[in-house]
Amino acid sequence: MSPVRVLLVDDETELRDAVAEALALEGFAVDQASGVAEAEAKFVEGKTDWVVTDLRLADGSGIELLDRLRSRDARFLAAIATGFGTYEDALDAIRLRVAAFLTKPFPLEELLRCLRESQAPTAGEDPARLSAIADRAGIARIEARVRQRLDALGVDGETAHEAFACTREALRNAERHAYPDSPGPVEVSVALDDGELVAEVADHGRGFEVGKAIAAAISERPERVPGLVRLHRDAASVRVRSEPGRGTTVTCRFPLAGRAKRAATEDELALALLWS
Repeated sequence: MSPVRVLLVDDETELRDAVAEALALEGFAVDQASGVAEAEAKFVEGKTDWVVTDLRLADGSGIELLDRLRSRDARFLAAIATGFGTYEDALDAIRLRVAAFLTKPFPLEELLRCLRESQAPTAGEDPARLSAIADRAGIARIEARVRQRLDALGVDGETAHEAFACTREALRNAERHAYPDSPGPVEVSVALDDGELVAEVADHGRGFEVGKAIAAAISERPERVPGLVRLHRDAASVRVRSEPGRGTTVTCRFPLAGRAKRAATEDELALALLWS
């Protein structure tokens, strides 16, 4: 298996060299750059799995760099490291699908944890299946990997946008509700099947009784629009399987470009109310 290739961008030479040396000792292939122009040139030269960049660079910003690189190739993962940042920086980081926002000085183990999650699966593992712990940091990283998976599948832009939005909704539901005491595992599968894109989010949390929950949701009929109603509007079909104490699995199917969606039934919309 080829090592994960990391492009490390920072204008603090001593710090960059130290981090690069530590990553190399852990088995990563590391390229270095001091600024936007040099990093872009290094990126063009060869394959890059991760770009780890400082937010403030001598000839620009990490945001500017990622914006340029995304226009060339959307498949890499990214992390931004900074000693300071603004709300606008955070919004830009979300737009550019940044998997981790590291605050300087950050523990090396924190960066290693991010990088290791991107390594290719070993023999026998399903490359479509991703996993994480259902806390905010884990969910953010798995969302970045879902985007990467959609890019790799070559899904059209509209379908990819809808699939990502629905997958994110189901992931955030698992984060909020599946594990009442402490975060637990959540798995996502994204694959093509019979001309459709299938995204599945599964947890092993507390679950619920589907029949009783549907009845309660129909009787309440709240006027607000809950998150998973949007899920049913975007997906061609949604299937929810759940059992108390054994977790919940949400499976969404999306037509590829040119195929019609069907309207969600009343029972499906009622079930969606459960995650509001």
